Amino acid sequence: MLDALVMDRVEFVKLLIENGVSMHRFLTITRLEELYNTSPTNPTLFNLVRDVKQGNLPPNYKMTLIDIGLVIEYLMGGTYRCNYTRKRFRIIYNNLHGNSRRSGRHSTGPGSHLRKSQDSFSIQADKKEKTRHNHFIKTAQPYKPKLESETDQSKKKAKEEIVDIDDPETRRFPYPFNELLMWAVLMNRQKMSLFFWQHGEESMAKALVACKLCRSMGYEAKKSDVVDDTSQELKDYSNEFGTLAVDLLEQSFRQDETMAMKLLTYELKNWSNSTCLKLAVSSRLRPFVAHTCTQLLLSDMWMGRLNMRKNSWYKVILSILVPPAILLLEYKTKAEMSHIPQSQDAHQMTMEDSEHNFHNTTDNIQMVRINMTEFISSVILVYVVFSYLTVSVLASTLVLLRVLGI
Repeated sequence: MLDALVMDRVEFVKLLIENGVSMHRFLTITRLEELYNTSPTNPTLFNLVRDVKQGNLPPNYKMTLIDIGLVIEYLMGGTYRCNYTRKRFRIIYNNLHGNSRRSGRHSTGPGSHLRKSQDSFSIQADKKEKTRHNHFIKTAQPYKPKLESETDQSKKKAKEEIVDIDDPETRRFPYPFNELLMWAVLMNRQKMSLFFWQHGEESMAKALVACKLCRSMGYEAKKSDVVDDTSQELKDYSNEFGTLAVDLLEQSFRQDETMAMKLLTYELKNWSNSTCLKLAVSSRLRPFVAHTCTQLLLSDMWMGRLNMRKNSWYKVILSILVPPAILLLEYKTKAEMSHIPQSQDAHQMTMEDSEHNFHNTTDNIQMVRINMTEFISSVILVYVVFSYLTVSVLASTLVLLRVLGI
């Protein structure tokens, strides 16, 4: 399997998978890193690794998965966080390669200088990446729920950081086709990319991620000094994946409109908790954003619970001019609002309200009655004031016309 991947033999890879080869068992951290270094290196990828490490690389420099993670974050942009740069992965990775690095430091052979330079590059990249992500944590999370105590948070954090190093499953990837897809895209192997896109889960998300990676790599290739067709080639690959994403959305929308809208706002844990809608916007995939499904979702998010399909615009305008007409408007039920995403604070507020309603039904009914009475009183007061102002304006106009003799 490794030879078939290195030599870009799609048919052989397909044949091996059809005959029972498990990619989950095959793909390990060591083998994936070997794929990045054994295959003919993409010049654009090598230049990107050099840029994210901010230094000149030795000719025989071996890229690490942490380097690849930094490149993916750079290409995806925004607040995207690759799994290769997370603390859990770093613990596993350092445990796998710690012995070889320590032996490399003590060796005095001809390759010791190269290994030392690679270690220094890795240490510098770790420090820069850690600083960058610490800045992200401080700036991108201004609102944090204060419901959990410090003890609960520390226990939860300690539980997340526990990694069983001896477990062989920690050295494998839960979704190997996702990792192989990104490898094929970064190595500029379109046929292999399309093959891995057809396997595994979250096809729409994979198509959007591949579209974004190809588009960003094409832009970086265009900025480089090398004059070739790589930039246009990557742009064509990006358009191909974008077309696949739009076709998937169209097919999903035809089968079930509500589920298609949920698919757009579903948080993808394997892709930095992003959503298909965010990925499409970051990829500047206009046909995807302009699709009927996306536009209906955006309209529902803008209108909120107001049911515009049953409320024509004249009712809304009438409610603005005559406030009591607000009672004529119809609103959506919770089931109809299930495809609309909620923020964490709104979700927490909804959960608290439901618990409060469960324990204090009588008090809530009384409160609703009081609020309804206050609302009706306010509406009547606004209506009286509005009527008084209208009559005053008309009276003043008539007096003015009579004075002018018109």
